[in-house]
Amino acid sequence: LLAWHHLPRRPALAGIFVINLAQLSGFINMSPADHAALPTATLDRPIGLLLIWLGYGKFYSLFSLLFGIGFALQLDAAARNGDHRLARFRRRLLVLLAIGLVHLILVWPGDILVLYAIVGFLLIPFRRLSQRVLVVALCDEARREGGREARRDARELGEGSVDGLLRGAAVGLEG
Repeated sequence: LLAWHHLPRRPALAGIFVINLAQLSGFINMSPADHAALPTATLDRPIGLLLIWLGYGKFYSLFSLLFGIGFALQLDAAARNGDHRLARFRRRLLVLLAIGLVHLILVWPGDILVLYAIVGFLLIPFRRLSQRVLVVALCDEARREGGREARRDARELGEGSVDGLLRGAAVGLEG
């Protein structure tokens, strides 16, 4: 019997495959003249925009969410089974990393499995922190990153102040 969290994985993977067909088929490497010569040229742009909206807005997000749920379920099962060293979880991450590396080298340069395996290993030290601590840390990091981004934007404008940032934004809107 298939667990509930596996059911949406198939449509997510199918959607990601469809999105990647443009790369696999060589479509995105075609010149504008070659694109225009295709019998589907009038439909290619609207369909492409729809696929990008669905793919990047939905399929990738859904697949990433399901992957995260899978990690959480595996960590929970390890805790229930007394596997405090997470031997099975780590072994599965190593297998995922190996599959991802083979896929990355031989099949697809846009492979995500290697990243998922690395993130899985990085999640291990955080597994015992409470949800409250994780949310506070995430909000604090987002606040700090927002401040760094605002300072970086101000420096790039050469003003170093919020007024300069606002003036730069206004100039950008006028131009």
